[in-house]
Amino acid sequence: GESCALARASASLLTQKIAQASPQQALALAATLRAYLQAPPAAESGVDAAAVESLLGDLVALQGVREVPSRLRCVTLPWEALAQVLAQAQAHDP
Repeated sequence: GESCALARASASLLTQKIAQASPQQALALAATLRAYLQAPPAAESGVDAAAVESLLGDLVALQGVREVPSRLRCVTLPWEALAQVLAQAQAHDP
C-alpha cells in the first residue's frame, strides 16, 4: 500500500519483529510500543527504560515521533492494522 516513510518503516520493523511471535506476543508488543511512544522519556516516568528498550529492540528507532506527536499515527497505523486482523481472526476461530 501507499503510506508515508514513517508508516512504511514501522511496517517493515513490525514484520521483522513479529515473524516468530504468537498473536498474543504480537499484541503485547504493539501495546508496549504504543505506550513507549506516548510516554514521557523513561527518566521522567520511572519506567525501567533498559528493559523496555531491550524488549522493543530496533523499534526504539521510532521514538523520534515523541517530538512530533502528530506523526504518532503514522508509526502506530501498521500495528493497529495488525491488532484488527488478529481480533478478526480470533472472532472467526471456532
